[in-house]
Amino acid sequence: MKSALVAVLCSIAALLGMEYVLGHFYSFEVSLGTPTPVLALLGVRGLEDADYAAIVTSWLFGFAVFALLTARFERREGEIIAGSKGPLIDGRLVALTGTMEALGEPLVAPFSGQTCLAYNYEVQHRNSLDEHPSGEVMDRKGFALAPCAIRTGGRLITLLAFPELESFPTSATDRARARNFVVSTKFEKTGFLDSLLRYGEVARIIDIHGGAVRQDFQVSSYDVANDAAYFTERILQPGEKVTVVGRYSASKKALLAEAYLSAVSMFRGTKRQALAAARDLRKAYLIGAGCFFVLSVLMAAGFILYWPR
Repeated sequence: MKSALVAVLCSIAALLGMEYVLGHFYSFEVSLGTPTPVLALLGVRGLEDADYAAIVTSWLFGFAVFALLTARFERREGEIIAGSKGPLIDGRLVALTGTMEALGEPLVAPFSGQTCLAYNYEVQHRNSLDEHPSGEVMDRKGFALAPCAIRTGGRLITLLAFPELESFPTSATDRARARNFVVSTKFEKTGFLDSLLRYGEVARIIDIHGGAVRQDFQVSSYDVANDAAYFTERILQPGEKVTVVGRYSASKKALLAEAYLSAVSMFRGTKRQALAAARDLRKAYLIGAGCFFVLSVLMAAGFILYWPR
């Protein structure tokens, strides 16, 4: 969440800088079409070439900053995994390896029907190129966590934060079951950005309900029960061997999320496997950051140096 906020602020700063350089100093005058109805209501009559260049450049720069900050976060996690030894200290970030156990009734995954301790899911559809927005569009998303703990060294450490499951494989989807789930579930209507902000409430909900939470969001009004929608689900199963990075609370005998986060990092397997996964993620984010930064520089330089004035 913190990295995303910094990336947005950097993107805004880049947009303002590009607008000044391209729109004022170089004074491009070519309009790229009529404004959308929303822009017309706001009094915007049209966007110039400089505006489009500034918007695209700032987006690319924002993505580069976000990827760089995430790579830094992965490096820190790798250091925690590598250096986490000895007794647990209250308030410290630690990495624990063990097997996951239910502390109550487990969950049933909505798309696959498998017994699990946690799941997250997404429902999307693909727009054609002549539609807006084109590409993959998020329609529904949600997650749930049952009261559970990690057994490590003969102890049970309760999990009081939602585990990130991005490194877990997607489960096989029963499409009939998935469609029945989205039809019968009462979703909370929210925008995509608002749903991300709502994740900040998860830690408080989990603490209040003793390790349990469930959230189901409706991001668009698209009819996800038809055949054009596709479903993605990831699950955490009982007995799974994992390595979890979180902040240890001695009073609660639990792992908590860091400040400003609602989730703990979770990797499948041993500490060695988790360390390798964290290093691979860091490398991928660094490559992504470099690519986005180079693209933003090329975009800005192309307009500044070569666009006819």
